[in-house]
Amino acid sequence: WMQRYFASQASLIRVFSRSSVTRACAALELGEDKICVVAEGDFSGYYPNATTRAQARSRLGLGMDELVLLWLGSIRPYKGLHELIDAFHQTAQPDWRLVIAGKPFIQSYAAEIAAQIQGDPRIQFHPTFIAENELQIYYNAADAVVLPFVEVENSGSVCVAMGFCKPIVAPNLGVIGERLRHQPELVYRPGGLSEALKRLASLPSARRTEIGADNLRE
Repeated sequence: WMQRYFASQASLIRVFSRSSVTRACAALELGEDKICVVAEGDFSGYYPNATTRAQARSRLGLGMDELVLLWLGSIRPYKGLHELIDAFHQTAQPDWRLVIAGKPFIQSYAAEIAAQIQGDPRIQFHPTFIAENELQIYYNAADAVVLPFVEVENSGSVCVAMGFCKPIVAPNLGVIGERLRHQPELVYRPGGLSEALKRLASLPSARRTEIGADNLRE
């Protein structure tokens, strides 16, 4: 009710994609004349990005020949970390690595994540705020970013990963499928995370590089 009330008082409501308009109108009980579509901006060039892949992997204790997956952001239940860890346990090969980093929103949830990881040396867990000048360490160490949202409409984490020239494994929810339309092999339907991780691993490194470059241009 509160959201609908404030929306009714506004002159315009911004959404990030044309695909959000119908959902926004239904949720806020508004006509389309109040909706303005303005895509989220480009984060490339905002965050420091001078660290090489070798330097970044050395900082995190990662090997140069390992397949490194990154999840980075505010640690919250809707972002699908339980599902990611389950999928990693089901599909990961010995040379795969998963790095999870970010500030926990709920400490008890972070404790659940730590317990789920316990005993798997292939997974690093950094439950702390990552400073802006440190983001480059995590992104440049990664071969791909995995963002397995359980529910989402828009994601700044997707935009940041695109700005760091990374392939992104993510569900076709909200505006994500539209934003990542040029890397369809890595956008999956809900429930398809494990298969998407397998597809990522099977991609030639040249294709992963191409996807990352396309994401940066977008």
